[in-house]
Amino acid sequence: MNASPPAVAGPSSQVSSGQVRVRLRHAAPKELVLAGTPAGEALCALRYPGPEQVTPAVIAQVRGALPVAEFKALRGETNAMPGLLSDECYRYEHPSSRSSERQAVREPADA
Repeated sequence: MNASPPAVAGPSSQVSSGQVRVRLRHAAPKELVLAGTPAGEALCALRYPGPEQVTPAVIAQVRGALPVAEFKALRGETNAMPGLLSDECYRYEHPSSRSSERQAVREPADA
């Protein structure tokens, strides 16, 4: 089995006990947010393809697959998400804030 080693907040290391050797891989604390929960698995799955591939439709699929409480937990951790992913979650919940409004916000800054 070629599974990724478990992530830990400290430095990467190996632990041996008899013939069993376990490799613990370092991970940033924000990658461990919601670890061991369905919301944590969803966050990991949303990070995997990159925020450019995550659309409001993908977020709707995730919402449909999670219990309401887990989706609320996921939405509560926007600080652990890459910025573009957090932005897509916001656009999912606020469909009226589309690219035309983002452009309007950028125009004064460009001037």
